[in-house]
Amino acid sequence: MRTRSRAAADDAERPRGGSASPGPGRSLAHLDADVLGVVASFGYLNELLLLRGTCRVCRDAAQRAMKGSCRRRGARYEKPVGEWYELRVDDGPHAISTRTRVLGHCVGGLSIEADRYDSDLDSATVAAIGSFIDTAAAGDLETLSIGVSVPKATLLDWIRRTPRLLGLSTNVLTDGDFQDSDFIAISTACPMLTRFKINAEDHTSAAEAYSYFFPNLESLDLSNTYGHHDGYRPMNFAKIARTLDACTSISMLDLENCHVEPGLVDLLLGSRLADRLTKLGLDKAFSVTPNLVLRCARAMPRLHSLSLPTRFTGDPAFYTALVEARPGLTELRIMSTVLTEPSIVAVSSLCLKKLDLFWFGNMTSPIGDIILSSRSAASLTDFTLHTFCSPGTVTAADMLRLVRGCPNLANFTWSEEDVRPLDASSTTALTALLRSRGGRPWIYPKEDGSLADDGSGIIYATAVRH
Repeated sequence: MRTRSRAAADDAERPRGGSASPGPGRSLAHLDADVLGVVASFGYLNELLLLRGTCRVCRDAAQRAMKGSCRRRGARYEKPVGEWYELRVDDGPHAISTRTRVLGHCVGGLSIEADRYDSDLDSATVAAIGSFIDTAAAGDLETLSIGVSVPKATLLDWIRRTPRLLGLSTNVLTDGDFQDSDFIAISTACPMLTRFKINAEDHTSAAEAYSYFFPNLESLDLSNTYGHHDGYRPMNFAKIARTLDACTSISMLDLENCHVEPGLVDLLLGSRLADRLTKLGLDKAFSVTPNLVLRCARAMPRLHSLSLPTRFTGDPAFYTALVEARPGLTELRIMSTVLTEPSIVAVSSLCLKKLDLFWFGNMTSPIGDIILSSRSAASLTDFTLHTFCSPGTVTAADMLRLVRGCPNLANFTWSEEDVRPLDASSTTALTALLRSRGGRPWIYPKEDGSLADDGSGIIYATAVRH
């Protein structure tokens, strides 16, 4: 059998059409292997596939980058392959099999999706998906999300193939409720699960339906948005208490869309959960008063992340008391129609790393100046501002000054209710600064993320940390 030298093979793989413009493989082949590995680690799925096919020198570096990449989501919602991959079942079994060979061992998270959630899958497609899951489970797969409607037997078969899974969610079923025996089977097949969510057809919360079968769960989920437009009321306190006793690793509490009533609060704060809790989510919760929030904050000594309900009515005295009760808060989300300058001054006195504000424009001083004069200016890494006020109240120049004064800020979102043209020079400087800090910024005025010809839009940046 004839063999070719390494140099001859690389020459054969050079792009045709002239020698004036060498291909990417030729321009990178001279790099040290470690340097080339760093270069490849910045690539996203399409870039890594191109690099993988350029020459043999680059192939191994691209393969390692695919397998080891664990970065945050980048520009335009493109997800690095090592973090998450969306498998579209509508592409058919042949395409799925091809993706299995190329990508299967690289994914850390897998989402199985279809154009229609109730798509009927033929046996060949089901088998191809199973092969992808087998390959991923033998690699780095840690999270599985199933968004297609399949029979329970198929679902359980897929799950049994992933014994090292840490996160599992499925939204739809085609037949019957899950029984206790099914949850026991899943817990036995995936004993390391720290996150588990399934569509419960009796419309109760996870904590009341099945969480107690999964002792390693890290979050207590009392939310239920399905069919409860006026809010969900957790009622089965015995099942909730059983979950609290069984799941001793819970450090996060999700009360989204819940009516947070005194009896429930008494149960939660009277358990050992209060001493462990680090994150409290009250997004869209009902019956939440400032006094209730303060009661929770005072009873949770390790709390560092708090999301307040939509249209929360806390006044400056509340925010001052919150800071006094929990001076260790580092993450805060506020959506309020009465958010005032003294309230922002109070919360900014914390050493916040993450701050999300939904602001309705009833302050006289620029919000950026308030933050810049506070302790949070030095610690802030993530900042989101959604303004619901007259255009021009907050400008790109204001945001540029804010980002310049917060040296660690790279994750950044600024949007307004009414999209309008942005100041070009400030916008350019702002996006360049975010990019220099490892962010992948862009501007978009549309849901699909496309740019407007006039430069109008919303500034968004996601940091890429290695």
